Amino acid sequence: TQSSQWLDYLEDQFLFVKSLPKILQDLLTVRLFPIDYGWEQEKRWMDQFPDIVLDLGKKDIKELIAKSRIYISTYNAGTYLQAFSMDIPTVIFWNPKHWELRDSSKLYFDDLKKVGIFHNNPQSAAIHISEVWDDVNIWWKSKSVRKTLEKFNNQFSNINCDILSNIESE
Repeated sequence: TQSSQWLDYLEDQFLFVKSLPKILQDLLTVRLFPIDYGWEQEKRWMDQFPDIVLDLGKKDIKELIAKSRIYISTYNAGTYLQAFSMDIPTVIFWNPKHWELRDSSKLYFDDLKKVGIFHNNPQSAAIHISEVWDDVNIWWKSKSVRKTLEKFNNQFSNINCDILSNIESE
């Protein structure tokens, strides 16, 4: 059911934070879904992590992404595409049982996984972030990450798309 899926999702978020070193936990901002639907998100987070910085989903997401050393996306939505387009180092994780991928996109996500961008579980994402934190750009600007992002963005984002040429050719 959706309610048990949401609780599993929330537990994954908590596990992710718990898997980060304390120094990174202290630097983290967690953005809550702007509509609570009675789930008491803020209370649940504060019960788990009394000192965590929460954004209640009101700030401009682009501004938050732009301020991020690493942007972390936790479900299959357009925010990681936004972060890619802004060239902000990004780590994605979600439970593949909850956020299924089309067969046509699985190879692209496998490539993201190989370079440390996509993770199937919160612990893997936390370990990767811990490993690259001291010099994020060595990882993010590496040839393998750049090549993978270019391939992914060409398929899903059209970041470098020349819209006038596309319109003319149609």
